[in-house]
Amino acid sequence: MTTKEKQAGVQMKFRMWDKNEKVMIYADEAKNSKNLLAIGLHGLPIAVDRDSFRKDDEIIGWNVDHYLIPMQFTGLHDKNGKEAYQDDLVNLFDRSIYHIERDENYARFQLRWISGQCELINIYDMSLIQYGEIVGNVYENANLLPEEQS
Repeated sequence: MTTKEKQAGVQMKFRMWDKNEKVMIYADEAKNSKNLLAIGLHGLPIAVDRDSFRKDDEIIGWNVDHYLIPMQFTGLHDKNGKEAYQDDLVNLFDRSIYHIERDENYARFQLRWISGQCELINIYDMSLIQYGEIVGNVYENANLLPEEQS
């Protein structure tokens, strides 16, 4: 975590997977478009897309699950300083690949072991991301997932 993040607290941000275009959209890229995310009263992200606006840019509605899949920033970075998001794939100690997933029961992120030599790490120990390397995500790098998950 950078000094700036420590002073300001962890920033809540999201990225989106566009199911139609098969591209990842980060918050900085979405600023100048009409693709954005809102947080609903239930605390879950809602995708607001081009279909949600009238010609005068007034928001007339949104789609909870249209063609954008929101993924939340975990507040953590890998050993190279890359931001870790929900649905990223992390290589830990050059031995195993873990999937960052959101545990809705406890409103937290967790690492789930998906492939490699052995499952020695508790799936809830997110602090280990700082020693690993993000090698992709489940949407753009399905080839890294075991066959039953891809």
